[in-house]
Amino acid sequence: MLKTLLNLIFPPKCIFCGCVLNVTCEMEICRECYGRIPFTGSWEMETVYGSCCSRIICLCDYSGIIKDALVRFKFHNRPGYGKTLASLLADKVTSFAADSGFDLITCVPLHPNRLIERGYNQSEILCRELGKRTGMPVNTHILKRIKNTQAQSLLAGKERYSNVKEAFQVVDAEPVRGKSVLLVDDILTTGNTLNECARVLKNAGAAEVTAAVIASGRKY
Repeated sequence: MLKTLLNLIFPPKCIFCGCVLNVTCEMEICRECYGRIPFTGSWEMETVYGSCCSRIICLCDYSGIIKDALVRFKFHNRPGYGKTLASLLADKVTSFAADSGFDLITCVPLHPNRLIERGYNQSEILCRELGKRTGMPVNTHILKRIKNTQAQSLLAGKERYSNVKEAFQVVDAEPVRGKSVLLVDDILTTGNTLNECARVLKNAGAAEVTAAVIASGRKY
């Protein structure tokens, strides 16, 4: 009831085109834009040799309206997009969880300086919203970024690897010891950031790390 009343005062809008939606809508996506989302043909990406992630769950190709929305979500103060994007991802995560199960969800952290600049961690928003929609336990304080790295998008392949090497630290190993962890981020390109996070999680005792992202620019 409260949600409906709020929607009457502040009508929901499609995160892609901005058109006003019905007050009872479940996701802030219009029918036309939903048909334009570049969903991947397969929800599971192949991991590269030596990867510390057992699997990668990927919702979309990093192109078209998803790419535009993720740029706004990440860089243009649109934290509210996280609810809708997490809703899209939740069905896929739930289907994977039915097969193997996840003990907890965590996310790729931002360095404190970057967090102050941006005002929020988009991956943490996705992580928390995903937890609400799947009922899985969430712990966003397991990982800490100890190096204020450059933006990966500005670097070449080899530079991206060295940029994030030893950039993360597990704050408390107890919650992940012997557990199957779902690691959430917004975008995957080379996979170096996710792999480095997965590496330190496994070194801390995690039994398995599966990554989940909204989109990837990497070819299968």
